[in-house]
Formats: sequence, structure tokens, C-alpha cells
Amino acid sequence: MAHDPHGRIAPRTAEDLRRAELVGPPWWADQRRAVGAGAGAALLFTGLFLLARAGWLRHRPSSDHPIKADPTLVAIFAVTLGVMWPILLVSTSRPDQGFRVRGLAALLALAVLVVGAIDLVTIGGWSLLMDGRAPTASTLMTMTSDPVALLTVGAVTVTVHAWSAACVVGFVRLTPLRLVLALPTFLAVIGLGSWRAIAAFEQPPSPITLLAWSLIALLGLLSLAVLALVDEHRSTRG
Repeated sequence: MAHDPHGRIAPRTAEDLRRAELVGPPWWADQRRAVGAGAGAALLFTGLFLLARAGWLRHRPSSDHPIKADPTLVAIFAVTLGVMWPILLVSTSRPDQGFRVRGLAALLALAVLVVGAIDLVTIGGWSLLMDGRAPTASTLMTMTSDPVALLTVGAVTVTVHAWSAACVVGFVRLTPLRLVLALPTFLAVIGLGSWRAIAAFEQPPSPITLLAWSLIALLGLLSLAVLALVDEHRSTRG
């Protein structure tokens, strides 16, 4: 095993790499990193939302038609936040590609809930700045006064974060089976997720909608946990 110029141990053999992947950074350091990435993304998209609200956000600089700060934009932003969050966690400089092996299931489950809550608060703030740009009875506009609406938006954010994270974990430890499962799922999260999120945000709050999103969110969390636990089991046996 060789040392780099800074005195750190540089893994060379396959066994060294496996050990480095298993150890990884401290658990709470990875948790802070995951939550920080989510908070940073929420801050970035808040800036984009404010630009849209001011009429300064356009499809292209020469366009005469600004992008409207309406429920469609908020739903697209909400889905984009969930999709990009696990991508921000990928690190090619780490042996584990940014996703630790030991304790990953608990780390990502907690991070999904915390980052989902951050996005929920962020979207709630956006809804207060809509100024009549959405139907007053819509889920988006009633989320600060109707528990069903609030929980529906929360279920949407958790759903997108959980399924996106599961797909990205599958991509960074890729096998043919995972590619077949993760790629169409990831595309469905982007396409189908955006479509249904727009509908959920624009329509009045409904217990049926809340139940549907909650079940899909739960399945996403379970899939993410199972995938992480399988990786940990294989690595510790390896």
C-alpha cells in the first residue's frame, strides 16, 4: 500500500479499495453532506422562483414570454429538486462513489425525510408569494391551511427524493439487472412524476390523492432501504 505526497494512504489493491469503501467518512458527516446538498438546491430554486415571479425568467434570453410562477412551475421545480438531489451526492473521488456502504439505508432514509421537509417548507414559502397565480382552492394554495394539502405536497417531495435516490444508488453500483430496473424507473420519476405532481398541485386537496402519493412514497423508501441493505450485505461478505 503506497502513500501519497500528503501522507495519506492511497489504496492500490482491490482489497484496499474494498476496505476504503466499507469504512468511508463518519456517518454524520455524510448525513450533513446529504442535507446540505438538499438545502443548497432548495436555495438555488428559490432564487429561480423569485426570478420567475419578477418576470425575469425566460425560456431563452430573446423570448418575449416570461416563465410564469404558477403551480406548473412549482411542481416541475419540486420534481427537479428531488431528481437532482441524489445526483449531487455522487462523488467520483470516493471509492464508494459518494454513497457509503455501511449504514447507507438509515442515512438515506433519514436524509430523504429531512430534505423532503426542507423542500416542503420551501414550497410553502413559494405558495405564499403566488399572488393569485393559482386557483385559491388548489392543493398548492391551501397547503398552509389544510393538513391534507400539506401532507400531499410532503408526500410528493418524499416520493420523488426516495425513488430518485434508489435509482442513483442503482446506477453507481451498476449491474445489468439494475440498469434494466433503474433506467425506466428514473425516466418515470421525471416524466410521470412531473405530470402527476402538476395535477396534484393544481387540483383541490383530496384524501385519495394523499393516500396514493403516500403509498408510492412508502414503496420508494422501502426500495431504497432494501437496495442499500443488499449492497451492504454483499460488501461485508465480499
